[in-house]
Amino acid sequence: MSKIYSAVASVLMLGLSVSVSVAAADLSRDQRIDLTVFSIRAMGIDKGASDIKEVPSQSEVLEVVKAGINVNQLLCARITSVRPLKIRGAYEVACVAYRNGTATKTYVLDSSKGAAFEP
Repeated sequence: MSKIYSAVASVLMLGLSVSVSVAAADLSRDQRIDLTVFSIRAMGIDKGASDIKEVPSQSEVLEVVKAGINVNQLLCARITSVRPLKIRGAYEVACVAYRNGTATKTYVLDSSKGAAFEP
């Protein structure tokens, strides 16, 4: 558990804080766990939902999701929306690609693999 906390804390302390507005409704507890698992697995740590003892806040989850997208060699400066898909553990995430930019990108996340891709 300490490795998970350290990984999440490291990402949050990297100075990646950018204001985030999620157009979708607030994420549920289970969705926040799924997205945290995505971020942890994207960073190469093989842990699952049962390893998460303390569920991060929505803003913390969005920060680590943004980092997980960037680790997948995709561009995400600011998350603008998160939408759960019908497939368990899959999410559509829209981002502004560059800081101070207007170009948007949409990605699909697979929380079970820590993978993100452009549809």
